[in-house]
Amino acid sequence: MDNTLTGYSKALYSTWFYYKPARLMLDAGEGISQTLGKKIFGIRKIFLTHGHEDHIAGLPSVVNLRNLSNGDREIPIAVYYPEGDPFIGYLREYLDKKQKHRLRYDLDWHPVGPGASVDVEVTRRHTRVRAFAVDHTRGWQSLGWRIEEKRQAIRPEFLGASGEEIGRLVNEKGKSAVLETLWHPMLVYTGDTRPITDVTELKNADTLLIDSTFLNTEEMSESRMSHGHIEASFRAAAEAKVKHLVLMHLSGRYLKRDILGAIDAAAERYGRPPKLGYFFEGKYFELRGSEEADQ
Repeated sequence: MDNTLTGYSKALYSTWFYYKPARLMLDAGEGISQTLGKKIFGIRKIFLTHGHEDHIAGLPSVVNLRNLSNGDREIPIAVYYPEGDPFIGYLREYLDKKQKHRLRYDLDWHPVGPGASVDVEVTRRHTRVRAFAVDHTRGWQSLGWRIEEKRQAIRPEFLGASGEEIGRLVNEKGKSAVLETLWHPMLVYTGDTRPITDVTELKNADTLLIDSTFLNTEEMSESRMSHGHIEASFRAAAEAKVKHLVLMHLSGRYLKRDILGAIDAAAERYGRPPKLGYFFEGKYFELRGSEEADQ
C-alpha cells in the first residue's frame, strides 16, 4: 500500500494491519510475527474489531515473541477491544494465565465501546484512534477504528479568501474566529461488517479499509455471513469522498477475474476513487487506471 501501512487480509484466514507512524496494529490475525519480524518490537497499541479467530489468532505469538526475542522488552502493549466480546475475553484469560509473572513488559487490556478515543503518543502531530460501531457479530458489539489527526482549517464562510485576506481576518477577528479545529481521518478501518449505509464515520478519509467479502448484493444474499460486498464499498466510498479505497476481506471463493469484473461494474455505477486497491489471496494489488501493480 505504502511505507506507512503493512497488512494481510483474506476472509476466514487472517486479517491484520500495522500502521507504522503510530506504532499500532489494527486487528491481529495470523502471520504478523512472520511478516513484520523485528518490527513487532515497535508495536505500542493493538485495536481489535471483534473476537473471531482470523482477527485475533496472531496476538499470542506477538505477546510471546516480544517477551523472548532480543529486542526492547520494556515497551508496553495496550490492547483495546469491544467491551463484552466473549471470545476476546477468553483470549485475555488464556494470556493472563500463561504469561502471569513471566512478561518483562506490561500488557494492558482496555474494553471500550463506540465513541471511545485513545491518544497516540509517538506521532509528530496530535493523533488519536477513535472507535465506532459496525454491524457484524450478533449479540454483541463489533467496532471499527478511525486514525485521526488534529488539524486546523479555514471556516467554510472564509473559503476562497486569499492568504492576505486570511491574515487580515485573523488580525481583526482572532484566529479562532477564522480557523476551526477538526479531526481529519487519515485511515478508517471497518473490520468485518455488513454494508455501511451511514457513511458519517468514513467521510473524507485519506484511506478506507472496508469489508468487501462478496461481489455484490446478490452474492451476499446467498450467504448467511454478516459481511459487506464490493458494490456497497464503492457506493460508500463515493458518498464519503474517500481518497484511497482498499477492498479487503475478499472471499477465497472468487477468481481474480470475478473480483476485477465486480470492481469495473461498481466503478461504472459509482465512479472510481482517486486511488484504488484490493486484496486477493491475502496480497494487495493497486489499480492504476487499466493497469495493476502488486505491492
